[in-house]
Parts: sequence; C-alpha cells; structure tokens
Amino acid sequence: MNKKELFETLNSILENKISILKEAFAEKREDLLSESKSTAGDKHETGRAMIQLEQEKLSSQLVQLQKQRDMLIRINPEKQCNTVQMGALVETDKGAYFISTGLGQIKHEGSLIFAIAPTSPVAQAMLGKSVHDTFEFNSTKQTIHSIA
Repeated sequence: MNKKELFETLNSILENKISILKEAFAEKREDLLSESKSTAGDKHETGRAMIQLEQEKLSSQLVQLQKQRDMLIRINPEKQCNTVQMGALVETDKGAYFISTGLGQIKHEGSLIFAIAPTSPVAQAMLGKSVHDTFEFNSTKQTIHSIA
C-alpha cells in the first residue's frame, strides 16, 4: 500500500467534509436572516432558536473535523516507520491500520484500512510494537506483518 496516496485520500475526505459543513453553516445563516424578517411572534422566536441550535451543532462538528485535519497534516507520509507510532501504516494478520486520525474504515486501492487516532484503544494496544510483535485487542490477538 502506498502511504502517501492513503494520506492524500484521508486529507481529501476531511477537506470534503469540512466544505460540506461550511456550506450547511452558511445555509443556516441565511435561514436565520430570513427568519429574522418574520413577524410571527413566538413561532418566530422558536424558529430562530432552532436554527441557532443547529448552527452550534454544525460549528462543533466543524471544529472537530478541523482538529482531525490539523492532526493529519502533522504527519510526514514519506517517513518510514520501524515501530507503531503516529503516521505508521500497520498491516496485521487481521487488518490494516493507519495511525493518523479517527476517520474509521476507508477503502483504498481495493483494501480496507482503518484510519485510527493514536489515542484509540486499538492504537494504544499496538504503539511501540515492531514487525512480528503481537498485541491483543478485544480478546483477539493480532500479529504485525509490516509497518510503513
């Protein structure tokens, strides 16, 4: 697997999600402005409050995605890792993991790869391990076959 291409795929996914959230936030801003032109009394206030709550939720999601992107861009995808660490692409007998950001299961080059944060329980179980080492997660032992 090509770690640099995987990195670019993850970055593209995050940028796309951020863009979608920014568009949704802008739509809610427009909704709020159009709602402020209404004179329906209590119904008007309820509508504004609902829109503001949705904006807050979108804003929180946007902050989380930006944190994930910031974590990802700190990785040098061309760096070869000898142990499991941030930025390592790890292949085990049970699956492949990219220690980067918690995006979950990604299909890349016909393979399923789990993009996981270094703070996730499975990453914590394998941090510092080398090729041929084993680790246990959810009562399942896994052997590391390669690290890139």
